[in-house]
Amino acid sequence: MSKNRTDLVIPFDRNRVILNPIPTREHSTYINASFIEGYDNSENFIITQDPMENTIGDFWRMVSEQSVTTIVMISEV
Repeated sequence: MSKNRTDLVIPFDRNRVILNPIPTREHSTYINASFIEGYDNSENFIITQDPMENTIGDFWRMVSEQSVTTIVMISEV
């Protein structure tokens, strides 16, 4: 099952978020998410697709591993 909503929006390797590996899970380091710099480069942000049923766990792992303190969702719930 794909971890991407579409093949048209894939993160670049140079700035993608890499999750800590889970030895028993194939592709456990992948999430469709990228680091982006803020306006004056003083802060970094993560941009990602809204989680799908099969990526909800990965989404919350990313939030935990990256110590995310704020989530802004711009999609239908």
